Amino acid sequence: MMDPEVASAIAATLSGDTEAYAGVVRSFDDELRAFLARRCANAAAVDDLCQDTFVIAFQRLAQFSADKGSFPGWLKGIARNLLMQQVEARARDAERLGRLERFEIARVRDLLAHDDSRLAGLQGCLAKLPPAYRDLLDRRYRDELPVRELADALQRTATWV
Repeated sequence: MMDPEVASAIAATLSGDTEAYAGVVRSFDDELRAFLARRCANAAAVDDLCQDTFVIAFQRLAQFSADKGSFPGWLKGIARNLLMQQVEARARDAERLGRLERFEIARVRDLLAHDDSRLAGLQGCLAKLPPAYRDLLDRRYRDELPVRELADALQRTATWV
């Protein structure tokens, strides 16, 4: 048996008094939040699901029939369906992210393989340089020494370096 105040608020809402629906929300908000919180650890998600449930219930209020079940049961059914949709959406997102991750790993491996071949070519070129020039390039690019410091150490001009 439905609480007469809730039944009256539902009837008033169906008759066009949308403000009456606030009473319905107040009557079932705690119960619906507790129902959702037992199934979802994320407080923000519980808030969103609760709000979405009440919005959908408002939109479909004319479809509710007390002969087919209780109003709280109907609300919980809506909430359960919304929660399942959210879980399924997250699973799809996780799958997409996994595919993206695998693609990115393959791309990075290709880049690294390309870098390895370029590095081998660069090392071949460096091997052909006289030791003094190789040392200069090592100190500048590997050790990241400033040009001015290299010029002073080699007793050369910055332009020469």
